[in-house]
Amino acid sequence: MKSILILTSLLISSSIFAETRCDFSFPNSKVCAELNWVYGPFFDQENSFRISVTSSTQYNAIKVIPWMVMHGHEHGSGPVKMKAIGANEFQIDNAHFLGGMMGDWYIRLQLLNGTQVVEETRLKVEPK
Repeated sequence: MKSILILTSLLISSSIFAETRCDFSFPNSKVCAELNWVYGPFFDQENSFRISVTSSTQYNAIKVIPWMVMHGHEHGSGPVKMKAIGANEFQIDNAHFLGGMMGDWYIRLQLLNGTQVVEETRLKVEPK
């Protein structure tokens, strides 16, 4: 009986921790976002991923920007295609990470209130 209680406790705690992944953390807004790759990350291809954002009254939209940091300067890639696929869940397509450049790639994620950026963070990606 004791073994069953311990096993049940471990299963419950592991499922709780599995649901709390926070790839993008917005500490001021107390918002988390999770990224799941549909295709990628790859250099010189159309990458796709999904972003799920926790609900908050701090923002009413998001913006996704593929971003490179290289030798003291930074720049973005072309615009992505984004569509809502559920409550606070978005499909991102046409994300390009250009190969042959000596820099680090990130995905910048902005929380917006209208056109105003409420908070921004970024996640490093390592395309292959």
